[in-house]
Amino acid sequence: MHKLCLLLASSVLLSACATSYQSDGITGGYYEIPGPGQLDKVAFSGNGLIKPSSVQNYALYRAAELAKSKNKPYFIIYRTLVDAARNNPGNLPLVGWMQGKPVAYSFVLYLDESRPGALTTATVLADMAKVVGGTPAADGQGVMK
Repeated sequence: MHKLCLLLASSVLLSACATSYQSDGITGGYYEIPGPGQLDKVAFSGNGLIKPSSVQNYALYRAAELAKSKNKPYFIIYRTLVDAARNNPGNLPLVGWMQGKPVAYSFVLYLDESRPGALTTATVLADMAKVVGGTPAADGQGVMK
């Protein structure tokens, strides 16, 4: 009985907190899907307590982490595949709703050289680290130090 009460109490506590920056789990988090082509779909899903702007910032930060892990100093955010096909870059991931919870995603192209619409990996990591909470991860794997 004690274990059941403890389990219920921890479930209530978990559900009462907004999603933090983390890999995808029970309260949400980031994930990526390779493709199509040279693109990766990078996303962050939140619970019902997180602001859509936070989900959007977390998805952008994750895209920069992945660019760093691939040794790419630049990357481009495309909000949709149509935008990618038209080479219409965006500044931030697209935010939508799934089952009443915010989800941000984008299609990301990693670059060795800058071009119009490209974001600088190091700059995004530095700027977003303040928003995400911590300092940029050295390993590009989402481990905040």
